[in-house]
Amino acid sequence: GGVRDVVQDAGLLVGPDDDEAFVGALESLVKSDEARRAMGSRGRSLVMDKYSKESLIRKMDSLYTKLLEEKGITR
Repeated sequence: GGVRDVVQDAGLLVGPDDDEAFVGALESLVKSDEARRAMGSRGRSLVMDKYSKESLIRKMDSLYTKLLEEKGITR
């Protein structure tokens, strides 16, 4: 995945070298407390879902289980 996959709806994306879009995105955040708070909340939720200790443990467990199964080892 790329940046769009990481950011999802928790941020504003603009094209490279698109100064006008960048300024517009910043202005929209400066003008709206609600938009800033909502984006911050979505970003926090995204990070907590993907990178919490519990989430990382589940992913590591799944990876190790897959690797063991590929070697013919069961738990």
